Amino acid sequence: PALKETLSQMRDYITNVYNFLSSNNISINEVVMNSSDLIPVCYTGKTDKFKTRKEFFTFYKDKVKEVAIGSAKYLICNEPSSSSKYKYATAHNIPILTEQEFISEKL
Repeated sequence: PALKETLSQMRDYITNVYNFLSSNNISINEVVMNSSDLIPVCYTGKTDKFKTRKEFFTFYKDKVKEVAIGSAKYLICNEPSSSSKYKYATAHNIPILTEQEFISEKL
């Protein structure tokens, strides 16, 4: 009996969430995307294809998330740099890719 009540409560909860999302025109796909599915990257220096780094992260918002260098899986940098991010990535074996390399190899 307790399991049946719990399952019923879960069903009601899911139904309520679905109804709320639907009535507010929120796409279910937007909610399902988990931030752990995104590639954590840090970007330093000048951009190549985009006008700004913000534009890069906005364009690829469903694939990457901007993080501090200590949490990054990759550093995007289009040319060697003396920045602290570049030095940290080099010292901690974080792969450094150009914007184009990252786009063509990782996305």
